[in-house]
Amino acid sequence: VRSPGDFLGARDLLTVAGYAQGVYAVNPIAELTTGLRYDWNRRSGAGGQGSGVCASVGAAPGNGTGEFSPQVGFSYRPRETTAIRASVGRGFRAPSVSEVFAQAQVSGLQVCPNPDLGPERAWSYEVGLKQQVGGRLALDGALFWNEYRGLIEGRPDIRAGGTVPVARFQNLSRARVRGFEGEALAALPLGLGGRAAYTFIDGVEFLAVDEVLPPYCHGDYQLGGEVPLPYRSRHAFNLGLQSKIRRTESKVNFQYLSRFA
Repeated sequence: VRSPGDFLGARDLLTVAGYAQGVYAVNPIAELTTGLRYDWNRRSGAGGQGSGVCASVGAAPGNGTGEFSPQVGFSYRPRETTAIRASVGRGFRAPSVSEVFAQAQVSGLQVCPNPDLGPERAWSYEVGLKQQVGGRLALDGALFWNEYRGLIEGRPDIRAGGTVPVARFQNLSRARVRGFEGEALAALPLGLGGRAAYTFIDGVEFLAVDEVLPPYCHGDYQLGGEVPLPYRSRHAFNLGLQSKIRRTESKVNFQYLSRFA
């Protein structure tokens, strides 16, 4: 990624990744999958220093960062119409150019760069079940649990002075996102296909004992305790209907998102 100088300054971002994956058939109804991925990321420290309220921001470091991410998955089919799966894996994501060097003013809020922004890391766990009912209905449900270190989030900068509110992308010390997702696919009369899906998300940030409470906290939160992750809908519901007649395909979709936490 090479950003033009009139957008975010002369910034260079290089990402190289490689992975290996193997599938082992334990028996005719069970399968084990293992994988290993390596990511290497380097961003340039060259470029402008910011302007206006962000003028004091320095250049980002130019050294590279590399991480290994293993993953293991297991699937089991006790019957032809039933499939059970489970997986555990480690994730790594380097911040993007726009997250590190963002500089804009939106609705009176000044977004400034954060040259110290680091990558986010996570461990993900999932258990799921897929069930076919007859020849017209398929159900799929899964429980997931993700533990983050250094999760990248846009947050107000409580250390910034001045009269203009300042926000930056920052790394959270610890966070957790867990929940459930389910989907139903149905073959309907008249050649129609239907889809219904529901997702529940419970996301929290774990505050450090010496951390200053973010300004959006209005409850009785304690240092060292949990704070809901903002800007996330706890409930999401989707409905879809589609039809395909010869070369013509039509779709109607509806989505409901609950109010942000």
